[in-house]
Amino acid sequence: MDANDTVRYIHETRFDNGQIVDLDEKRKVLDKCVMTDFRYHDFLKEAFKTMRKNEVAWIVLEESAHRGMYHASYKHCLRRTEEEKAKIEAAIGENIYMRLNVESIGRNPVTPNFDSSIEERYLYIEKVREICKDLIGSGSEYTNAKKLYARATGLLRNISKEQKENLNEEQQKLRLLNLTQLYTNMAFCALKKATVEVCLDGKARQSMLNECVKFSKDALLYDKGNVKAHYRMFQANKELSNFDLAQESLTESIKLDPTNQSLRTEYDQLIVLKNKKEKEWQSKMVGFYNNDKLKQVEEADASETLLRDKLTRQIFL
Repeated sequence: MDANDTVRYIHETRFDNGQIVDLDEKRKVLDKCVMTDFRYHDFLKEAFKTMRKNEVAWIVLEESAHRGMYHASYKHCLRRTEEEKAKIEAAIGENIYMRLNVESIGRNPVTPNFDSSIEERYLYIEKVREICKDLIGSGSEYTNAKKLYARATGLLRNISKEQKENLNEEQQKLRLLNLTQLYTNMAFCALKKATVEVCLDGKARQSMLNECVKFSKDALLYDKGNVKAHYRMFQANKELSNFDLAQESLTESIKLDPTNQSLRTEYDQLIVLKNKKEKEWQSKMVGFYNNDKLKQVEEADASETLLRDKLTRQIFL
């Protein structure tokens, strides 16, 4: 991790009896790695360097390590008699238990300035790729990875007119290739967040799937023949139950990669699912048209029409 990275975590310090005495929640890595306070031992320093999302670590500190500091501060705060304080101190025991639970990791590499060279931007993009590979592979940190990919995309998209004009043909192709890859990676992160994170509500999930479609379309602006972008659109539209659009995107993927048998298998599965959903919809509509309430509405409408015609004849005839 770098000094600018942020870890959201729960750090608990408890007595033997489970009584909590200290609780922290969010800090920059550098703040914790500077161990000026003896409470933050090598355990915490190593934990922040190596732990990943949802990992939990425990350490037991004996009196020689914590030096009674927690006990002294806890005892000092109690509004009890000396006899009561002595009983409480005996009950909580001598050891201290520290529990560290990493909830999320916010990687935040330093971004090059707007006037930085194209070479410096590519170095940053390579670093982002390495970080995002680690974020996705070890901790499923799709939100953080998507933000970093977006930042890298902005660096390549928003270059000065002079820099753009000075790019040779090979550099222009490399720029378009990187933009395509970054957008498809953003689409992947949005799709995974929508389909893997069960804590998302319906609106948030739909928003992520729509983002996946948008990022895929952005990638196709730079490379119309990108199979991954078409495939990501297929996946997102399938999850959104937009089966016609999903079929269209998957058809394009097959045209671009005709020897890929798995794409053809998914196409057959999509057609089966689409037909099943259409039959369900038709069945619901048939049930709706045969519904007694609908018949009552139709009869009421017919009666209203007859009454209106009768009044019209009385007034104008």
